[in-house]
Amino acid sequence: MATDRAREQTGAGGATFERARLMLHRVGMPVVAAFLVTLFGVSVRDGFPDLVEAIGTPVLALLALSSGIVAWRAGRVSIVLERAVLLGSLAVLAAGSLESALTMRFEIGYPYILGFLPLGYAGAFLFLGPVGGSVASLTTYLVAAAAALVAVSTGEIHLARGLPVLAGSPLLIGLLYTLAWSLTTTADAHAEAEVAAATDPLTGALNRRSGEAALARLNGAFALLVVDLDDFKGVNDERGHAFGDDVLVRVAEALRARVRPDDLVVRWGGDEFVVVAPLGDATGASHVAERVRSALAELRDRVGRPVSATVGIAEHRPGEAWRTTFERADAAMYADKATVTPVAPHTAG
Repeated sequence: MATDRAREQTGAGGATFERARLMLHRVGMPVVAAFLVTLFGVSVRDGFPDLVEAIGTPVLALLALSSGIVAWRAGRVSIVLERAVLLGSLAVLAAGSLESALTMRFEIGYPYILGFLPLGYAGAFLFLGPVGGSVASLTTYLVAAAAALVAVSTGEIHLARGLPVLAGSPLLIGLLYTLAWSLTTTADAHAEAEVAAATDPLTGALNRRSGEAALARLNGAFALLVVDLDDFKGVNDERGHAFGDDVLVRVAEALRARVRPDDLVVRWGGDEFVVVAPLGDATGASHVAERVRSALAELRDRVGRPVSATVGIAEHRPGEAWRTTFERADAAMYADKATVTPVAPHTAG
């Protein structure tokens, strides 16, 4: 769980891919919709020679346009619409191939099949990965190959004309699978390396370097909490460093269990943690402090003793550098520690 959280917070490569994917939806999907509308117009002019095309083309155009609209209005990719466009395109290719063979019009539709099948295969592997892409591509190929065999057996086309689909598609699918597997393996290894570099190996929380980088990227209001364990040196001296390490792990787990998905838990150093919580309209620093306070109040070490900590909190001010916010939270923490009031957070205006 800690690794997944860190991957979400530190995956720069994944963020780059998502930005490119969003741009593809914003620009590419409307272009696809326009192309399909044009194709539909040609089909209307020619009297709907292909029933699958007559029905499937406007549906795909509507799905592609809807995907582009969602990308522009919501600022995100609709995975449902993306897969609907992709799988719908493959279904139209497969059904169109079979219909063309059965209606003795395979020779007319064959150039379209040769032109769009490779694009369908490539899209399947790009958006569904090696396994999903293989299933979608092979299913489409089997239908298209069956159509080609029907066309050959009925004399619509010569066997040599059908070989690009019958023999060429498996080679292309195999090549795309190898490429997709290689890229996925490399991306996974890179993501694991990013996570390892961004997280504290003991607690699984973000390390200080990645925490500082995340703070530098933050826009808008946020609360910053400094959590410092009380008399942690005494715990190490009395129980040993292995016991102290276990306490640190428990603190990190307790904090992660109570914060929201968008909140950051950072091991700042030694026995000090930092929690960064973006603030919405209905969320104030007091709510963040209450969640952290509750997590610490319920915390126990391995022998059942309470784990005491002092919390300082500060709300980020507009235009303020995050380091200044941190200094105010840190000062609030030390002010509370001086009063010997563990766990209770103190807010610095």
